[in-house]
Amino acid sequence: MKSLRKIAIVLASAFIILQSCVISVQALSADEIKGYIDSGLEYKYSSANTHNADEFVAEVLAPKAGTSDSDWYAITMGRYGVSFNKSVYINALNQKLDDIYSNGISSVRITDLQRMALAYSACGADIRSVSGHNLLADCSYMRSADEMAQQGVLTLDYGLIVLDTENYNIPDNAVSSRENIISTILSIQLANGCFSADGKTPDADATAMTVTALAPYYENNKAVKVSVDKALEQLSKMQKSDGTFACWGKSNCESTAQVVMCLSALGIDCTKDERFIKNSDLLEALLSFKKSSGGFSHLYNGKENSMATYQALYTLVGYRSFLLENQSLYNFSQEQDADKTLSESVYAPDDKYNDENRGAEESYRIVSENSSLENQAESPLTQTSENSVENSTDAHNETSTKATAATGNTANNNSDINYIVRYKQGEEAPPTVGELSFYQLLHTLGIVLFLITVYVVLVLHKTQKQNFGGKNNKPKSYQKNKDKGKAINDITQTNSQENELPKEKLENKDSLKQNRRIKPFSKKHASKFSALNFSAKNSLSAVLSVCIIVFLCSCSVKTPEEYYSQNSEASEETVQVKIDCTTALDKLSDDLRDYIPTDGIIADEPVSYSDGDTAFSVLTKVTKSNKIQLDYTGSESSVYVRGISNLYEFSCGNLSGWMVNINGNYIQTSASEAEVKPGDTVAWRYTCDLGADISNAYKGE
Repeated sequence: MKSLRKIAIVLASAFIILQSCVISVQALSADEIKGYIDSGLEYKYSSANTHNADEFVAEVLAPKAGTSDSDWYAITMGRYGVSFNKSVYINALNQKLDDIYSNGISSVRITDLQRMALAYSACGADIRSVSGHNLLADCSYMRSADEMAQQGVLTLDYGLIVLDTENYNIPDNAVSSRENIISTILSIQLANGCFSADGKTPDADATAMTVTALAPYYENNKAVKVSVDKALEQLSKMQKSDGTFACWGKSNCESTAQVVMCLSALGIDCTKDERFIKNSDLLEALLSFKKSSGGFSHLYNGKENSMATYQALYTLVGYRSFLLENQSLYNFSQEQDADKTLSESVYAPDDKYNDENRGAEESYRIVSENSSLENQAESPLTQTSENSVENSTDAHNETSTKATAATGNTANNNSDINYIVRYKQGEEAPPTVGELSFYQLLHTLGIVLFLITVYVVLVLHKTQKQNFGGKNNKPKSYQKNKDKGKAINDITQTNSQENELPKEKLENKDSLKQNRRIKPFSKKHASKFSALNFSAKNSLSAVLSVCIIVFLCSCSVKTPEEYYSQNSEASEETVQVKIDCTTALDKLSDDLRDYIPTDGIIADEPVSYSDGDTAFSVLTKVTKSNKIQLDYTGSESSVYVRGISNLYEFSCGNLSGWMVNINGNYIQTSASEAEVKPGDTVAWRYTCDLGADISNAYKGE
């Protein structure tokens, strides 16, 4: 009984301790949340080499006004109450808007106009009259719900959000009403309660964003309440054990942030709702993506990412607004009660939220293999891969490396180009042993054997010195001292010294011998050890030689010229390879135009065919021979191409990236598994609209 009582006491104490830890995590105040927001903004200022909000807006945001990266930071800063010269950004938006209207508003997606409308509102402008245009009408009520639905549920979501930012009245001649938009949203909800960016695949981001848009109608509209409750039930089921949410199979900051946002919009504290508390709550899960710099990473073990940072920051602004006044991020009708400038001393929150101190368990590092969502391809693009990373519905990805690349179909002499394989720190978890190739294992084995051998040699050397008092007292010369007279004198002197030793020192004579300070050594022992030592040295030398050979055989050191000149053996049979980005020409940023030919054809030439060639292997042949930059992730059996010639997925919008077809048929597997045959034409094409602009609209299959 006593033992059972002790066990019960221990368990109760442990439970109390765990509960206290959970409470301490959930008890973050609005001021503590402010610390995270401040440090995130300070990170953006410093990383852009600016000193304050005004410089950041004028030098970094304004030149790219009208893009996701700039507009969302402006929305975050405006809603948070940061003091900056808003007219600078409004004027930059006006220039962008004028260009759009001069080309016709149908030239851009409706969501681009809706995002700009939110940015205008965050800067205090009246979107019913900006630069002579009624932006509110053109991105919401003067668009039919069916037209908006054709561009996806997010267009309907943001149309409703824009209308509700200031609770705008809708005129009688409007094409769409709030009720019409809401009913259209509810009609496209999936049977399981989720919403989808592509209309088919359940998606946490799209579901959370839709719930955020419907939140103002939750209490008074029964149909909305039923729909939202069903969506929340599914979101709870989709949440990972570590509290995060995934998109296209990878737990990420943005998906997690969107769920925090939708709960805040509903007036639900994400740290207290039991449906969304797994091993950690949602807030803890979101903050686990925070880096020590103040920025946020897309993946848990990733580096700072601009999109992840602004989504995390505006989510924290929304959560803080909920704590202070129970208001949503998108409620612009009331001025937020916040400091107008960043605090001079940025609050330093507890490091338990930093990923450096987060556990290294598998559930934090990679996602479970049992989830149906996680087993899908991780990119909506049809060159699929189990290892593709950094992709979400509203995601874009900054190009982190600008390697010099050839443009056009012929090689240049610049060898400062790299193939980028995304197994770097900050991209994804390193491969497990099962994913290592034979040569990688051989290389690793060689290093391990080499280190073990060196260690054994050092241990034997140290043991030899201890046994024989150093190299001048080897067994061979122990009984054959050339100076016999000196030996006799030494022995005599030693005996006389022993006679003069005090009694207590004489008593320690045996212990001194055991400690090898006075140790007799026989010829028999000497010969045995010499033979053993000689045999060990020979054996170790042989092992060391084998290690060096294995190590060298597993290495492959090449100069850039050797690397790019490596082609398969010449063959009369060829495969035509084309790399085409014509759809991106009018959407390229200035820094990308240096890498892309004016006609958008990066390469178009035949390559020698080899047995087993795939859509990916022939791509590597073309890029190597022409010294074109190539960035991919994954293993030999599952490769995902992220960027070619510095043109990356999301470089031209949230739905952009590379797709590949063979003889006009877009592949439905990894490019490294899609085999080709002589005479085939392999076309790598860049899409800006999830394949719709290259006759391959993504169907979520």
